[in-house]
Amino acid sequence: MISLVKLPKMNNSGFITSIEPQKNNKNRYSVFIDGKYAFSLDDETLFKSKLKVGDEINEEAAQELICDAQYMACKDYGFKLVSKKLYTAHDFTYKLKMKGFDESVANKVCLRFSELGLINDEDFARAYISDAARLRQKGKRAISAELSMHGVDKAVIDGLLDGFENPEGLEKIISKKLKTKNPDRKQISSVFASCIRKGYGADEIKHALKKYTDEEFTDE
Repeated sequence: MISLVKLPKMNNSGFITSIEPQKNNKNRYSVFIDGKYAFSLDDETLFKSKLKVGDEINEEAAQELICDAQYMACKDYGFKLVSKKLYTAHDFTYKLKMKGFDESVANKVCLRFSELGLINDEDFARAYISDAARLRQKGKRAISAELSMHGVDKAVIDGLLDGFENPEGLEKIISKKLKTKNPDRKQISSVFASCIRKGYGADEIKHALKKYTDEEFTDE
């Protein structure tokens, strides 16, 4: 991972004595200052910098190049992430930081990806709601809590879940657990608890259970 490094001791500046392609990564180059390894750069950053052997460079300029290289590496990793799945800004920056990138660089890349439309919390939330309801039979409360954990703003969550219901999901949970007409009280209580954990409200569960029992069921 690219990070800020302690450069070879220089009297305010030093001279580039060698720029060598790395053996294990031909797209990265090792830069030597006054005969000592100083830092490595990706090929794009090196090209843009126009750095060459014989150039004089000070520590501030060297650190700036290292930051540019870290940004490029972070951006490349970010593209790999978003090519596989949707992310919220919260989850995206977390993944970048866990990879070892500085928080400031991760935030900068996230902002750029947001500007490009590659990171969009509302798009993530829409897809998440659809999958959670259809594939995992989740109710409104559970979906809301999970989206909050992914860093989606409450206003966005409330707006997207306004009027949301998942009767198909609720029916699937109940029918899977109750196979017979008029199940006993213990079975009903167990199913009720399962539906609560899935994020459904008590009233909608009671309404759905009327199909399976003639009893007036309460959750007391």
